[in-house]
Amino acid sequence: MKDGSSDRGLIFIRFLPEHFSTLAGWFTSEEDVVQWGAAIRAYARVGFRHEGIRRSASKVGAARWYLALTGILRDEWAPG
Repeated sequence: MKDGSSDRGLIFIRFLPEHFSTLAGWFTSEEDVVQWGAAIRAYARVGFRHEGIRRSASKVGAARWYLALTGILRDEWAPG
């Protein structure tokens, strides 16, 4: 996006594993995102892996959207 909002989203996503690493017992972080678009690419850029698809999981107006399941394990996350 030209307004920089996608960059702000990526900055937020980069801090998720760091935030979770401060929690006792943190082992994995899982996120559900729409299967297409900038969000799925942003999660992949910071180390989240594709773990599956939830078909027709989200109703948006009259449409049903598929959601991609993504996750990252504590051992997979590399700070910075």
